[in-house]
Amino acid sequence: MPFTTQFSLSLELANLASHLPLRAGLNYTASAIVNLARELKRSGSDFLVEEDLVSIFGRGKVVSSLENHFRDVVKIASIAPTPLHPGSEIVLDAAPGATLRRALKQGHDYLATVIQLSFLSWMHEDSTLAAALTENMRIRHNLGVKTATPDPDYEGILGTLQTCNSQTSEYPWELLIDLVESKFATAAPWFRLSRSPLKCLTPNILLGAMDYLYSVQSLPEDRIMIVENQTGLVPIVIWAHCILGLVVLVQGSPDGDVTFGRSGNPQVIIKWVDWELHSHYWTVKDTTSPVIYLLDGDMHVILMAEPTQNEGIEIEGQERHRLRGYGTTFLRRLLNMDLMIADDDPIYAEVVQYAVARASVVAHYSCRAPLELSINKSLGEKRPEVPRQCYLKTENIRLIASTEVLFSGIQIDRSRVSQDVEKIKGVKKKDMALPPTIRHYTDRAANGGGSYVAGSFTEHVERLAAMIMLFAQVVDVQTCSNVPLIYDPEGMSCWPPIHSWDGIEPIRVGSDEWFMCILNLLAGQTTTVQTFHSFESGPFLVSSRGWSCFYAVIGDNDPGKVNCELVSLQRGVPTNQRTNERKCVISDAPRINPKDDTWGPLLVDKGTSYIPRCIAPVVKRTELYSSRTKTFWLSIRFDLVKEQASSRSEPKAKPSIYVSYRQLQEALWKTLKTDPCPHSNNGTEPVQLDLGVSTAQGFFWVREGGKDSECLNQRICISLVKGDSRARWLVLAGILTDENDLTRACCESMKRRVILRCDGCCEDCAVKCASAMEGKWLVVI
Repeated sequence: MPFTTQFSLSLELANLASHLPLRAGLNYTASAIVNLARELKRSGSDFLVEEDLVSIFGRGKVVSSLENHFRDVVKIASIAPTPLHPGSEIVLDAAPGATLRRALKQGHDYLATVIQLSFLSWMHEDSTLAAALTENMRIRHNLGVKTATPDPDYEGILGTLQTCNSQTSEYPWELLIDLVESKFATAAPWFRLSRSPLKCLTPNILLGAMDYLYSVQSLPEDRIMIVENQTGLVPIVIWAHCILGLVVLVQGSPDGDVTFGRSGNPQVIIKWVDWELHSHYWTVKDTTSPVIYLLDGDMHVILMAEPTQNEGIEIEGQERHRLRGYGTTFLRRLLNMDLMIADDDPIYAEVVQYAVARASVVAHYSCRAPLELSINKSLGEKRPEVPRQCYLKTENIRLIASTEVLFSGIQIDRSRVSQDVEKIKGVKKKDMALPPTIRHYTDRAANGGGSYVAGSFTEHVERLAAMIMLFAQVVDVQTCSNVPLIYDPEGMSCWPPIHSWDGIEPIRVGSDEWFMCILNLLAGQTTTVQTFHSFESGPFLVSSRGWSCFYAVIGDNDPGKVNCELVSLQRGVPTNQRTNERKCVISDAPRINPKDDTWGPLLVDKGTSYIPRCIAPVVKRTELYSSRTKTFWLSIRFDLVKEQASSRSEPKAKPSIYVSYRQLQEALWKTLKTDPCPHSNNGTEPVQLDLGVSTAQGFFWVREGGKDSECLNQRICISLVKGDSRARWLVLAGILTDENDLTRACCESMKRRVILRCDGCCEDCAVKCASAMEGKWLVVI
C-alpha cells in the first residue's frame, strides 16, 4: 500500500477522533474485568474481540428513534428459559446474554456496535462476514491505524457475531429492507433476484465503510462517501441512513435520483450504472465490485478502497424472511416475473391449493427407510418391500397448519384441495396436468415472451409443495412464525427428493432429512456443512439466530409415544443452568461400549407360553453433559439391574449402558410400530408362544451373529422389556453398529428387523404383526 494512502488514512482517523466524544474508561476493578471476560466467554463471545469491534463500530452515533426501538424490541422479546425437556440440565434461554446486557447498560458505543453487527449479520452469512472483518482489521493495522488490532481473531469475531445475532434476531430488519426496496418500483426486478448483488456488501465496500461512514458523520459538511456502482445498495442505505442518519442519494437509477433523508446535501452517493439483467435468478452481467471513495467538501479524493485490497475473500449475502408469509413472498415474486398480477388475483389461491394437493400426495408416498439388512443377491435374495407401518403419518391438519403460516394472507378452499388430490393421486408425475387457471396463466406468460416461469412452473409448484411438506413436520409450527429463514428458494430446494420423484414409487426419507433441510434454511448451507464436519458425532440440536432445531426424541419418554418424524423448532439458545454456558450445538458424545458380551441376546423362553415382563429393568437414567469449545457433548447413562432369567444367567449385577439422542433417533426411525388392536393389555396372564417364536433378553442385537448365539434359529424373538420405557429404548439403540459413529449405519451382522409394540396393542397382536411379514423379526414388547 502506498505510503501516501497510509498517511492519509492515519491523518483522517486522527481528525475523526478529535470530533468524537471520548469513550468512557473501563471503570472496573481487576476482578470485575475477569468476571466480565468469563461471562462473555460462557456466552460464546470474547472480551478482547468485543473491545476491538467497539473501537471501530462504537464511533457511530445511532439514530435515537432506531436505538430506542431496538432497546424495546430486544427487551420485550426475552422470555423465560424453557427446559429442553422436563428435568433437563440444559434450557433454551432467549433472554439477553452478557453481550446484549452490557450494551443496554453501558455507554452508547457498545449498543451502537451491537446494532450495527446485528444488521450486518442479518444480511450476510456469518463465517464469510467474520472473515472479511478479520482481513479488514488486519489491513487497517497495516495502514497504520493506531487503534487497530494487529492480530484479529477470526474465531472470536465469528463467535461474537453469532452471539450478537442470537440475542437480537427478533429485531425486524426486514421492514427497513422492504422500505428501501419500495423506493425502486421500476428497478424492482433487480431486488427480486435470488442473491441479488444489490443486497450484499463486498469486502472492499465493508473496508471503506468501516471508517468513511464515521468520518462523514463527524464532519457532515466536509466529507462525502461515494460508491461507484449499485453493488451493496440496500445494506449501504440502511447502514448509512437508517442507522447513522446520513443523507443518501442513489444517482441515476431506473427510478431516477432517489434520496433517503429529509433535507441537506447528500453525504453518501451511490451511482447506478447500466447492467444487463438477462436472467431472472442467476446470471448478472458486468457486475463488478466498485471502488469506494471518501471526498472532502471540494470533491477532492482523500481516500479510496479498491477491490484489489482484499480480493482474496468474499462475503456471502443472505436475504432473510420470517417463516410467516415466506411462501407468499416467493409466490408473489414468481408470478410477477413475466406479468403484472394484482394482489387479489385468484391465481395465488389456485397455485397454493394445487401445491397443498401435491404435498398431500407426496406425504402419502413418503416413508421412513426401515432397517436395511444385508442381502446376498447371488442367492436370489431380494430387498423386502417397505412395510405399511413405515409410511409417514403426516396428517392433513399438519399440512394445512404449515400452509397457513407459509402463505399468510392467501385464503384457500380445502374442498378444491381434495379435488386436486383425487385428480393426481396415483398418476405419474409426467402425466399430472396443471389446473385450468394455472394453465391459463402460463399460457399468458408464454405468449408475452416470459418463458422462465411458464416453462418451469411444475418445478416451482414442487418447491412450494416441498415447503409445505417440510414445515408440516415441525412441532407446533404456528408458534414458529417469527423464525428468520434464509430466503433463497431457487438456489436451495427445501427438500430435493421431491424433484426426482416419479409420482408412483415410495420416497424413502432419511432419519435426519427434515432436520438438515430446516437447518439449511435457518443457518445456511455453509454453516450447516461446517457444523456437521466439525464434530466426530452428529449434532442432534443446532441453534442459529436465537432459534434451536432438534429431534423430537429428546426427553425421557416411551419410544412408542415419540413421533420421530417430527422436528422441534423453539426460541432460545442451549444454556447449562449450572454453569451459564451457552453453546450453539449439542451432539452425541463418543460412545462408551461395554467391554464384554454381557448384554448380547440370550434365549429365555422356548416353551409354549411366556409371561410379559422386563428382565433387566433400568433403575436410573442420567444425562451427562460436558462442555467443549463450540458444543455440549451428551451421553445418557442407564443403570440396570440384571435378574436371573435362565439357568445360564449370572447373579444379579448393576452395570450401565450409554446412549445418546442422535443414536436413538436413528434407531427409532428404522423401527416399525404396531397399530392398535381391540384386545386388553394387562400383561398379567401367560401369552402363547407359536412355533419359531421365543423370548430373549439382552440389548445389543448387533451381536446376535456371534458363533454362540442361540437366537439365530428363531424367526421371531420377543425382547422382554415389558413396562420399562427406558429398557425399550436400550433395545432399539442396540440395533445400531458398535463403531464410533453409531448414527450413520446399521451393522451387517444385524439379522432381523425390529417392530415396537405401542400402547393399544397387545403382545400377541404385536407378534402376529411380525409373523405376517417375511424375514426374521425382533418384537420389542
